[in-house]
Amino acid sequence: FHQQRQQAGDDGKSTEKSAARDAALLAACAEEALQQLMQQYSQNQAAMLLPYRRSWPQLAAHYLAWLAQDEADGDWHFAHAEYLPPTAACLQLPAPDAPLPLTGRIDRIDRNSAGQIRVIDYKTSNAKSLEKHIQNPLEDTQLPFYALLLGQQQAQLDGALYLAVNEKEACKALEQEQWQDAAAALQAGMQQDIGRIYAGAAMPALGH
Repeated sequence: FHQQRQQAGDDGKSTEKSAARDAALLAACAEEALQQLMQQYSQNQAAMLLPYRRSWPQLAAHYLAWLAQDEADGDWHFAHAEYLPPTAACLQLPAPDAPLPLTGRIDRIDRNSAGQIRVIDYKTSNAKSLEKHIQNPLEDTQLPFYALLLGQQQAQLDGALYLAVNEKEACKALEQEQWQDAAAALQAGMQQDIGRIYAGAAMPALGH
């Protein structure tokens, strides 16, 4: 959707006309993706997609409303989806097998005119549960790990947020304001734990 939108020159301030084009384009992209999935699935598996088709129009409307407001309020524009950094960041370890590459895909990256980037992770859970989740930044590992995945590009990172998007409520962006401290703590924790594994430390038993 975003790639086709950019190719059409509609990646900018929303108007009534462009909003209608966006709605039609997103509906067409979603239908194409749904048809591809249904062809891959068996008849019984394909039937499981029907609830998603039913809820999709409202979810899409919520997302497009957020997108229009976000573009109207700021300078961020879509840059990448399912982003795999071209050069893997590495976790420096004292072990012989170090450094350890970090791999993963980032849901979405936006850029602004200053060349800064922000990472976005889409969540279908409700905004209230995400608000509780980000209150403890040391328990929030996904956005900090995204920051680590960026490697040297992390210097350009200006924001990391979850976007709650579902059919039941308006989209809400929830920023992890302490992503820098959380990323540093996550990196240190991984270095310590993986270093201990390489050193032969036994895994403690689970449970009480």
